Amino acid sequence: MSNKAVLPSVEEEYRLRRGSLRKETNTVSGGHTPQKMEARAPRQKRSRAMPEVSSSDIDNHMQAARAASTMRSRDSTLKGYKEVCDKHGFTHFPITADSMVCYIVSLTIKGLMWETVHNYTGKVKVESRLHETAPLSNADQEKIRLALHAAKRLLRNRKKKRTGR
Repeated sequence: MSNKAVLPSVEEEYRLRRGSLRKETNTVSGGHTPQKMEARAPRQKRSRAMPEVSSSDIDNHMQAARAASTMRSRDSTLKGYKEVCDKHGFTHFPITADSMVCYIVSLTIKGLMWETVHNYTGKVKVESRLHETAPLSNADQEKIRLALHAAKRLLRNRKKKRTGR
């Protein structure tokens, strides 16, 4: 910055505008030397009652919980799951052991990596919790676990394709 002197008229105008925006007060705090503190404008009184919330407010709030890329990935995964269910005559939700095994086999035949199959299956399970009235039985959970284990064994040597090599 330059060390030029500020014209008195400009300095006065600056002080007037600054003073209209915030008031400065001298206060002694804790026995120390006076400090300049801003006096804040009083807040407007808010109602202490809780506001009414609509279903669209709730939907918007919950949509903000996940990033846009996460939502696209989730939607793509669910679209693939629903496509498999439609082809084989299963209801989408709540999930059944048969629909999940069919989906896992489909992903395995497609030749995806094991981690991808595992992630996609997890996303479908999470979505199913929104639609389920009761969790899957132990026998159904075991059937899904075995299908995932088989997919892991079949896709074990599948490596991520590296680019640029």
